[in-house]
Amino acid sequence: MAQAAQSGPVTQLAPGYVTLARVQTPQQGTVTIFILRIRYLGKVALCVRQTPHGQLLHGGSASCAHYPVGSNVSLEANGTFWETFGVAGCKPHPPPRIVWGLWSAVVLRPGLTAWLRTPSGDVRIPEVPVPNAFHVTGPLIYAVLTKPSTIVLRTSNGHTVGTTSVVPEGACSFRNAAPFR
Repeated sequence: MAQAAQSGPVTQLAPGYVTLARVQTPQQGTVTIFILRIRYLGKVALCVRQTPHGQLLHGGSASCAHYPVGSNVSLEANGTFWETFGVAGCKPHPPPRIVWGLWSAVVLRPGLTAWLRTPSGDVRIPEVPVPNAFHVTGPLIYAVLTKPSTIVLRTSNGHTVGTTSVVPEGACSFRNAAPFR
């Protein structure tokens, strides 16, 4: 028997919405990454929200996890970070078509750095400290991806503690396109 969906009031908790980063994307211009805490059905959750043009309430995507963060969500790279949903899209014109995704995550262990594996070598992923009021020990990391990529987390001495693969999932729609044969 299917369980009935639950609903209830959502209360925003202090310190409210906090802007962590503004990221330039190929199609939607600037996407703002916010963080906030809420109380829902008696439980406190941390939420990361990505919205185009800094809009707080419309568009974008959000991911929430109950405290302690990582106790009720799937963790990536040996439990070292919580992957949040991202904004994605497709820029069909001018050619070449660019499918892109804004990927972000909250690192759950202090002292780790994130790297994007590229054909020419690993590149450090931008990170932003998360304010202490949100009760997580690591930073927010983010990257705009235009092809399948590998994210690597390392200790300060360079030891790899986890990796994960990420595939941008933006969708293009084409008018008057010939059907597949």
